[in-house]
Amino acid sequence: MKYFDLHTHTVMSDGDCTPQQLLDTANSKGYGLGISDHLFCCKLLTLRDVEHYLNELDRYDVLHGVEANLGENFTLPHKLDERVDYVIASVHSVQDLNGESLQLGPYFCDRAGDEGALPYTRTFTQDEAKYYLEQILRIYEFDFKNQRVDILGHCTVHPFYDALLGQQHLSDWQDETVALCKKYDVAMEISGLWHCPDEELIRKAHLAGVKFSLGSDCHQPKHTCNLDYALNMLHKLGVAEDRLFTA
Repeated sequence: MKYFDLHTHTVMSDGDCTPQQLLDTANSKGYGLGISDHLFCCKLLTLRDVEHYLNELDRYDVLHGVEANLGENFTLPHKLDERVDYVIASVHSVQDLNGESLQLGPYFCDRAGDEGALPYTRTFTQDEAKYYLEQILRIYEFDFKNQRVDILGHCTVHPFYDALLGQQHLSDWQDETVALCKKYDVAMEISGLWHCPDEELIRKAHLAGVKFSLGSDCHQPKHTCNLDYALNMLHKLGVAEDRLFTA
């Protein structure tokens, strides 16, 4: 079968590659390609920007995707939404205990090993980590129900998950995340860049009948179409072709 890298970024948002460069790499590896630049941030700030972005993607043999920020309003007008093949939605921020936006960008940069990234320093307690995880579940439930979400992006890539590894609270959080994906027919992304979710969560999602998508989340050429981790998980757990998200 032909696998698709559905989570990619270009110079039209915060990536370093052009659509053609991504497509050339995908073709060289035998993968299909979807481009999913960031919606309503970076360079795609207005509906006109989104329209120009979709017009540009029309020039290439790629699926038309976007990555939205969970917890924000990212619903597109019908005339634009119908041109989008899939919506990836991911957590990029939460509200801190003072009601201010706590951006996860510094954590992402450090974890991805971006050149020049400062070491990420955790500033919350384990009890606060539990609070943030519960907040994320509420965001999932609200946005899955009220907005278009086809794929849940890098669902364990946040420092709150890391802080509770091995604890029952985290196992329960996994179960609730799987249940919400199943309830609202949202595919769970397996990420080549982040090597996530971990095998335990993927196994739970597989047993529950959740679908999966594959994504490199590439922002730099060296990460383009790196699906090794995702494919290893599919093969290890025996995930059948009909369990993969198709746009």
